[in-house]
Amino acid sequence: MNMLQLRYNKRCFLVFNKRYGKILFQKNYFVNKKYSFSSQGNQKKENESKGLMGKIKKFGKFGIIFYTAYVAVGFLGFFLLLQYKFLKVEKVIDKFEEKGLNKYIDIRKKLKDVDPKYVNLLAAYLMNQVFEIIRFPTTILILTYIFKKKK
Repeated sequence: MNMLQLRYNKRCFLVFNKRYGKILFQKNYFVNKKYSFSSQGNQKKENESKGLMGKIKKFGKFGIIFYTAYVAVGFLGFFLLLQYKFLKVEKVIDKFEEKGLNKYIDIRKKLKDVDPKYVNLLAAYLMNQVFEIIRFPTTILILTYIFKKKK
């Protein structure tokens, strides 16, 4: 496995470490500042994608595991709040009916004969989906902070 890569173009010759993404040696052929360039800046632009997809690629498996755990903890938290009566299911259903959920399904009629545990699961799922708007940006912010601390 070759860890070093030799690069040459019209302006400079460099030895690049693939594993750590660092330039080990650089020799510029032009002395004039107008024609010389910073190979570090150009290298970062080549390696990193821009925008949201670039951040997701940067976080990798750790980011996926973190996000999945964040979703699971949110769902479990809402379910336990409903199960132990810290939140009332009737109030949660009322809020969703106010927002227009009853256009699609008459939830009170359907959930009359169902076990309350399953009603709590449904309400926790709906609440978890509502908080997706907050969860994704906070995940990006937290992971960015973690990766900055690692460096």
